[in-house]
Formats: sequence, C-alpha cells, structure tokens
Amino acid sequence: MLAARELPDFKTPQERDAYIKEHAEHCTVSYRSKNIRIKIELEHLDVARLIASALATLINRNLMIYAVYGPYDALIETAKPQKPEK
Repeated sequence: MLAARELPDFKTPQERDAYIKEHAEHCTVSYRSKNIRIKIELEHLDVARLIASALATLINRNLMIYAVYGPYDALIETAKPQKPEK
C-alpha cells in the first residue's frame, strides 16, 4: 500500500493527472494579481467551481482550479468570467 502523499510510477503525464484528480484531498482556486499568486483552498470541487465562477466574473480574469494530493496538483479546469447579458 502506498504511503500518504506518495505517487506510483506513471507512463504519461495524463495518467499522473488522472490519479491526482481521483485521489485529491482538496481543491485550490488560483489566480495571479500583479506578481502575487492568490490561492483559495476548498474541500469540495463543486464549491470550488461555484466560487471560481463568481470570482472570475467579479475580478474579470481567468481562474484555475486544481486538484491537490499532498504536494502534487493537477489542473482540473479554468473558470472564465461570464459576459453580462444584453
């Protein structure tokens, strides 16, 4: 059995990302403001998506959602600002 936060050997980066997404301990919403990286850690992916969507629209920039497993992370998706309805 693997120790916590230890990854098995993978043949491709896609296998590594899939493993991290499946075994994620939490999610991180991340973006850059000037030269500072802002990270918000959330326990559930659905909450991360909701917050990322609202925040992306509020600050009008793309935000990244990552799955986190120990010191490793994998990009899940990018939240983009929603355009106002006319």
